[in-house]
Amino acid sequence: QQNDILGETIVDAQLSYDFADAGYANLEGLRIYAQGINLNDEPFTSMQGGQIRDYQQYGENYRLGFSYNF
Repeated sequence: QQNDILGETIVDAQLSYDFADAGYANLEGLRIYAQGINLNDEPFTSMQGGQIRDYQQYGENYRLGFSYNF
């Protein structure tokens, strides 16, 4: 019997700042960022014959980071 995969919408967001034009010579290679992944906590669901066969909910993920280019 066929499995039906329900549609899902995943919302991600990223905000970053590059210090290249900030006016500080020692910060020219610095970049900082913040990410939000699966912000709406959308589950993955598959159905078979009207019954749920697979349900996975991963939760939200958040990341903060930086990089520096010499």
